[in-house]
Amino acid sequence: MGLHNGAPNDKNNLPEKSEAMGLASVLDPNLPDDYFLFIANDNDFLTQDRF
Repeated sequence: MGLHNGAPNDKNNLPEKSEAMGLASVLDPNLPDDYFLFIANDNDFLTQDRF
């Protein structure tokens, strides 16, 4: 799928704190090899300034 962690910071870069992943078929008989990738994470990120 071309997904990665770290540099380069592009559209294929996965979040550092992924909490869950799920893969589901698009359920289209014309596209049997197509899937949705769901990625979830929570909001406990720290900032430099803590604001």
